[in-house]
This record gives sequence, structure tokens and C-alpha cells, in this order.
Amino acid sequence: MRDAVRQLLTAPRSRTARFSVAVVAALVSTGLSALLEPWVGGHYFVVPLSGVILSALYGGVGAGLVTTVLNIAGFVLLPYFPMVATRPPLLEDFLRALVFTVVAALLSWVGAALRDSYLRNEQARLEAEQARSEVERTSAARWAADEARRVADARLIEVLERMSDASFTLDADWRFLYVNREGERVMGLPRESLVGRRLWDVFPATLGSAFERYYRQVIETQQPVEFVEFYPPFQAYFEARVFPVQDGISVFFRDVTAPRRAQQSLRESEARFRSLVLAIAQVVWTTSAEGLIEEDSASWRAFTGQTFEEMKGYGWLNALHPDDRAQAASVWKEALARRGLYEVEYRVRRPDGTYTPVLARAAPVLNADGSIREWMGTNTDITERRRAAAVQTVLVEAGRLLSESLDPHVIAKSIVQLASEQLADHGVLDLLDARTGRLERMAVFTPDPTLRPLLDEALPPTPDLDAHNPAAEALRSGSPRLLTVTPEVRQRLAGTQRQREALARLDPRSVALVPLIVRDRKVGLLSLGWTGRVRQPTEDDLSVVMAVADRAALALEQARLHEELRQSEARLHAIVENSPAAIFLKSMTGEYLLVNRRFTEVTGGITGSPLGRTDEEFLSSAIATAVRANDQEVLHHGRVVEREEVVPMPGGEQRTYLSIKFPLFDAQGHAFAVGGIATDITERKQAEAQLRRYAERLEALHAIDRAILQAVSLQDVARTALSSLRRLVGCDEASLLIIEPGAEVSRWTVSAEAPEALRHERLRSASDASPRERPHWLELPLTLGGGRQGALQLTSTREEAFDGMATQVAEEVAAQVAIALEQGRLRRELELHASGLEAQVTARTTELQEANAQLEAFSYSVSHDLRAPLRGIDGFLRLVEEDVAGALSERGRGYLARVRAAAGRMGQLIDDLLKLSRLSRAPLERGDVDVSSLAASVAEELRARDPTRAVEVSVAPGLRARADNRLLRVAFENLLGNAWKFTGRRETGHIQVGKADGAFFVRDDGAGFDMAYSDKLFAPFQRLHDATEYPGTGIGLATVQRIVRRHGGRLWTEAAVDQGATFYFTLGDSP
Repeated sequence: MRDAVRQLLTAPRSRTARFSVAVVAALVSTGLSALLEPWVGGHYFVVPLSGVILSALYGGVGAGLVTTVLNIAGFVLLPYFPMVATRPPLLEDFLRALVFTVVAALLSWVGAALRDSYLRNEQARLEAEQARSEVERTSAARWAADEARRVADARLIEVLERMSDASFTLDADWRFLYVNREGERVMGLPRESLVGRRLWDVFPATLGSAFERYYRQVIETQQPVEFVEFYPPFQAYFEARVFPVQDGISVFFRDVTAPRRAQQSLRESEARFRSLVLAIAQVVWTTSAEGLIEEDSASWRAFTGQTFEEMKGYGWLNALHPDDRAQAASVWKEALARRGLYEVEYRVRRPDGTYTPVLARAAPVLNADGSIREWMGTNTDITERRRAAAVQTVLVEAGRLLSESLDPHVIAKSIVQLASEQLADHGVLDLLDARTGRLERMAVFTPDPTLRPLLDEALPPTPDLDAHNPAAEALRSGSPRLLTVTPEVRQRLAGTQRQREALARLDPRSVALVPLIVRDRKVGLLSLGWTGRVRQPTEDDLSVVMAVADRAALALEQARLHEELRQSEARLHAIVENSPAAIFLKSMTGEYLLVNRRFTEVTGGITGSPLGRTDEEFLSSAIATAVRANDQEVLHHGRVVEREEVVPMPGGEQRTYLSIKFPLFDAQGHAFAVGGIATDITERKQAEAQLRRYAERLEALHAIDRAILQAVSLQDVARTALSSLRRLVGCDEASLLIIEPGAEVSRWTVSAEAPEALRHERLRSASDASPRERPHWLELPLTLGGGRQGALQLTSTREEAFDGMATQVAEEVAAQVAIALEQGRLRRELELHASGLEAQVTARTTELQEANAQLEAFSYSVSHDLRAPLRGIDGFLRLVEEDVAGALSERGRGYLARVRAAAGRMGQLIDDLLKLSRLSRAPLERGDVDVSSLAASVAEELRARDPTRAVEVSVAPGLRARADNRLLRVAFENLLGNAWKFTGRRETGHIQVGKADGAFFVRDDGAGFDMAYSDKLFAPFQRLHDATEYPGTGIGLATVQRIVRRHGGRLWTEAAVDQGATFYFTLGDSP
């Protein structure tokens, strides 16, 4: 049976046989289905499927499909067969037919695939059977087939793993079944984390994208697709091929971002190339591989005027200059032969008949196999390049000439000659003198030497730079000028008749005036003339002249700087050589590179020059090491170092030098040498040491002075003075002699044997205190006010003990001791006087208290006795005014009013006197007072009493004081009241309250007063203004002064007539 099947499957068959079997299988299966329909019911399609499978196995997919079509035809007719026509056809029958069609088609494809697979396996088996023995052929074939499948699977996996494309397989539920190695790399995830997971969960960005649409399309159509899409999360384009597999899809994809972008770049490059060909000034052309013009070139036609027909083939050679054609053709043929670059210069005829020099270049374009596809070339107009080369030659020559000398006259002559020979016919150069501001003629050149005087006369240096001639205007503006010499221009160029005649004889057709400018500084003027015999200059020629002028200006500036440098170096050399300080330069390794004359004098004991030598060769090891350390510090830190260095002199003397050392840097900022300036400060150091000793002694003397002056008793004075004096002077013994009443002498002594002990003794006379038995002694009298009070005696066994300094110290101490003794005497007298004065003060205080009590009683009595008559006078006057006012004349009523006003002022005066008296008696109670709030409150009260006044009151915030609040309010009421009153004649008065320099002030812009009368201002009843103008009693400021004095403060004023007044006051310990 197996052999029969094998024979059935493997035997060769024709198309007729395959389709005949298909028809027979269809008829048999249809007939069987019709016969079995009553028993199988709705499953009558099962039997035809076996026919489809048999046809597919025998004849392939085509035979299976033929059987399927015939069976479908039978199904459609089956319900109408007479033998089974038991019911009409139903929709279900058609659906079953449809399902049968789909299943049969799939089975046809599967059967054909199985057949093909079987054939391949059979072929493998046959090949295996041929290799093995006949006995083992059957089993070996099976084993070989299995092994081949395993190998094929392994090779397939290996191929998938090794392939450059990424690949993955998805099942019907969109889960990853397989991912190759490249897929892992591209997707950035290991396959272990992908297999089993849904595509949409791993890469959610694919949902709704073109990738999802294509994947679903393959699942639905079971047809492979290819596409290229952009995947945003990876920012890349992917080329994908998707194939349907059993229950899923396989996807092969690769990153094509780079090729796609390369293609885009290529397209853009081609577009740019086409635009460039159209835009560039060059002529672009192409030829065939054989060098023949076969394509039109619009740029060649526009450049030469040839038509396409004229230029075809080798016709383009006809547009070349006849003298250049042979060379151009020869070089072209040579390039064709060697397949290399074509480059040649020739002249091309333009449409107007003129010839233009061009540079022709062409290169072959090769195919992939290396053969020439075409030639591409360009023609470039080199007119300007040739001209630029000529100009460059001139400029190079100018640079060479200018670099050969630093003499301004040589530079000027060289540049004028070059410019005249190469660019013009005549030339002059004038240099601007920075000191005088005038042009100085530096050089003149003309090919004809006989014309030089004429040229000097025709174009002399401009004497006045403010003149209105072209040369002065060009120099002022800094802009070059190219002038055609018309009669008007000739008139402006020549300032005198003689110049005009010379200019007419010279007959220039054009003139160029070019300022020489370096770094915005005008240095001169280059003037060139053209006679017109050769050609007229153009703006391009002017540009060349400007370039030459720039180089000339630079060279002249370099010459000037070189001369300034030479002079600067000469001055510097003179300063260095004649400097009183030693100046030197050292290399990195310590060799001297430069020294001045003073350095040589300082190191006079050295044999030979110090240049090239180090400090170790003429200094001791220790000193040389210290000096070298200072040098290294300068080099290491790159900063200035100031050090004192001790250097031995030839005679053995040690001299101290203050060395200021500094680094020298190269262009890269690296230190390459050490410079130094050493100043001899030996005398200064000695003076400083002497001053330190003086300062030490002076400090000691001051300490002695303070101690002596603070001493209370004579014994304290003696102990302090003698102990300090013996220590400062260094004597063996110091004694203080005091002459007491009765000519007796008290002596206090401090000796070296007992420096802390003070020995006291009484002598009958001063002669008993003579220290003449000592080998060396010093005695200084203690005098004050012309009287001798005693003496200081110092003794020593050393001869040098009492030098000038010691004597000065002793004299100073003696003077302080005399002052201390006198102060003691005065203190005792003062104590006696103070005790008597205290008794007198007590008595005077008692008397003053009694007087104050009597004065107070008198004040109250006077107030009471005066108030009663004043009240009576005022009352009777009021009655008279009420009863007889109508009978009185206007003058009489005026008299009554004046009497009543006088009585009122008298009452106010009595009240003010009482207030002043109470201020003296009231106790002072200091507290923290908000001065700003207090002053503002007083100002508001004044405004309420006089609301019609326009007064601006400004009170500084934050004013505080330690004062009596009640008394301070009275003071401000008087001060602000005065300010309010004396600004009454201002349209708008201004009052300011503040504090400056620790003092409170009240300032107004009122009537003011003459400061000559300020001493009367604070006395009671004193007034500086008429009462009719500014009413008052004259007590207010006296009250303020008494309040301020009670606080321990001071009151003063500053004023000017009609400019206002400012009252300042302090309050003792007020903050």
C-alpha cells in the first residue's frame, strides 16, 4: 500500500492526467455524497473533501481546486436530484457550500504542500538509499529524512540568527513567539522579556499606526506585504516584509533611516547641483565618453554666442582664439587618452567679438565598472584672477621694498617709485608732521628726471589742512579720491598762478589722492598722476593704490615705532645705567643676563663680568641659597616678590638690599627670566633699629611718667622712679634726695644688690649725700618754679654707663619726679582749700534757699496785689466802654482800647513771670519722651487755635529723648508758638522740627532777626521786634532757656533778617 501511495505521489504525470483525476474524484465524491445524503444529512460535504485531498495529493493545488469547483457545482444541483429531492435548497446549504469552498481551497494548498514536502523527503530518501546498502535503505531513508528536518530547522534558526534583518513571529493573539538576535538589538529588549507578551503591550505606539494596519491586513488576506514606515519612538524608518504563517505572522524588518536620509540628501544634492549650475558664473558643459558635445549648454551659448548646432561635436573649438585651438585640442585628446583631469587656459570669443581668458577644467564621470560614462567640465573667467595676480605682484614687490629698510625717506622713495612705474606716471608722497600738523614732502618720482621740479611745483605739500583743495579734503575725510583733471579740478588743485602753470605743463589727465592711515591715525598722503598716454585709471586701479598706500602707511608707522623704540631703549638704558639701584636680569637657571653699572659697583670684588655667572660663584652658600629661593618663588608663583637680602661687600661689610623681583613672560605667558631692582637700605635699617631703641625707651619713659603721676605718696614716687630708672640706664644704684624744711635731706635708694627693696634714710645735710667716692656717678637736680627740691643720683662702676642717651633718660625722669613732687604739694594745699570751700558752699546754699523762699513769697504777693488793681481797671474800663462809648469820639474809644490792651498785657506778663518762677522750683522727672508725637500735638493745637493760617509743619519721625515730658512740652509750645507767630506775614509758612548732629531744632522761614542782637534774645522782657507787629511778653525764650539748662543742655540760634530762624537745643544725656 505504501509503495502504491509512493508510486502515486512520485510517478511523473501530465497536466491531462492531473486534471482527469480531479474530474473523476469530483464525480465520485459527488455521487457518493448524493447516495449518502439521507444518512449524513447536513454533513454531505465530508465525502467530497476526501476527493479534494486526493486530487491535491495527486495533481497539486490546481487539481484540488478543479475538484472543489466541480463539487460546488454538484452541491448546487444536489437538492434537485430526483432520488434525493426531498426538500427545497436552504440558505444553510449555500453557507455550507461556502464553508466547503474555503476549507477545500485550504486543503488543496495543504495537500499540495504535503505532496511537495513528501516529494522532497522522498528525494532525500532516495538519495540516502543510493548511498547505503540495499538492506538498510528503508530505515536509513526515514532516519535521514528526520535528521534532514532537524538540520533544516537548526539551519533555519541559524540563518534567522545570523541574518542582518531583524525578525519576530507573532501568534494569532499578537503574542511574540520568536525574536532573533538582530530583533533584540533593534527593539532594545531581550527576547526573554518579549516572548509570550502581546505586541501592543510592549510597543503601545504601534496601536493605530500603519504597522498595525499592515499586520492586520496580512492576517486578514493571508498575503505578504512590504512597506516602509517611520516609527516615532525609535525615530527611525523601517523597511518591513510581513508573511502569514500558521496562526500568526512573521515580520522581517531593517532600519533604513540612513539610506532613506541618504536618498533624500542625494535628491537635495541633485537639486542644489542643478540650481548651482544655473546660478554660478562659470560655464558648465558635458560631453560623451569620447569627448563629443552631445548635450546643449545654455551657459556656453550665453558666453560664446554659439548655437547648439555650432558647438556640437568639436564645434566648440571654433569659439576659441585661433592661436589657442591647437593647444586646447591637444590637451583635450591627451586627457581623453589617459582618462585623467583636463585643465588648460585659452581665450574664448564673446558675442561682441572680444576674447576673454578662461580656465577650462573637466573630469571624467565613471561607471561602477570603472568605464567613463561622460565628462563634466567648467569654464571660468580668469580675467580678474590674472589682474589680481598682477596686483599681487605689485603688492609683493611693495612688501619686499618696504621690508628692506626702516628709514622713512627710503620707504617713501621706494613706494612712490613702485607705484609710479607699475600703476601711474608720476607720484609724490607727503608725510604728516604730528607736531606741526603740516605735510612734509618725503619723495617725488617721475620717469623723466627733468620733470621733477615741475612736479614739485604742480603738486606741492598742502600747507593748510583746513583748506578747500582736494588734497586737504582727502586727508581730512580719510577717504581716497580719483579725480579726472578738468579745468575746474585743475583750478582747485593749484592754489597759485605758478602752480597752475606747472600743472598745465605737466598736463595730467587723472589724479589719485590716497591718505595713509594706520589704526585710524592719518600719517600722510600719496598722490599719483596719469598723463593719459597709456590708459585712464579705474576704481580698480584706485583699490590697488589704496592697498599699496596701506602697506606704505604700515611701513612708515613701523619706521616711526622703530625710531621711538630706539629712543625708548636709549632712555631706558640711560635710566638703568645711571640708576642708584642695582638692576639685573637672570635666566631660569640663575645666570645673569643683564646688569647695570651700580650692580657692577656693588659686586666690585668679583673678578670679571657677572654676566653668564650665578650667585654661587661670588656669594656664600647660605646667601646664594636664600637669593635663589627668592628667584624660584618669583618663577613659581609668577608674581612680584619683595625681599630683603644681605650681601657681603669686598671689605667684609654686610650691606642690606631691598630687592624687588619680578617675572618676565613670553608670548605664551610662561616665565622665562627674573628681573630685579635692589636698593641699598643699610642706613635705613640702621636708622630703623635706632628708632626702635628710641621708641622702646620712650615707651618706658611714658610708663614711668604714668606710674609717677599715679603715685600717691612720696615713697611710691621714689620706688617707681628709681626702679625704672636703674633698669633703663643700667646703673648700680639710684637715689632720690628730697630737701625738707630745716635743710634736712631724705634719701630713698634702690641698688642692684636688692632691686625690689627701697631703702630710706635721713641725712643732716645735702653734703652727706655726695656719691663722689663712686668711680662714675651722675647727679641731676630736681627743680620746679625756680626752686631746688632735691636731686637724682646715679652711680655705676662702668665708664660708659652715662652716655648721651642715658643722660637724656635720667633728665626726663628727673623732670617727671619734680612734677610729681610739685603735684603732691599742690594736692595737699588743694585738700586744705577744699575743706574750707565746702563749709562756705554749705553756708551759701542755706542763704540761697532762704532767698528763694522769700522771692517766691514776694512773687505771689506781687501777683496778688497787682492782679486786683488790674482787674478793677479792666472792669471799670469795660463799664465805661459799655455806658459812654457812644458819646466818645473815635479817638476816645481808641484810648480806651489801648488802656484795656495794656492792662491785658500786664496780666499776661504777671502770669508768665509766675510760670517762670514755678519752672525753677518744679522737680525734674526724666522719662522716655516721643518728641515727634509731642511736637506734632503742639502744632495741631496751634492750627486749631488759628485755622485760617496756611502753615506747613514738618516733624521728623522717630525723634525721642530722655527728658521731663511736661517741661519739654512747655519748651515746644514756646518755640513752635514763636515760629507760628513770626511766619504770620508769609502766604504759606513753613516750620520744620528735626534733629541734626545730636541737637533738636525748630526752623521757620519767618521774619528772622539780626544775629548781632542774639545775646539779648534769651533775657526776660527782651524783644527784637515791635509789639504792634508781633505781640508778646518777651518771656517765652527765657522760659525755653531755663528748661534746657535744667536738663543740662544748651540753647542757641541761627537767623537772618527776613530769612527765618533756627533754634537748636540739647538735653544733657538725652540720646
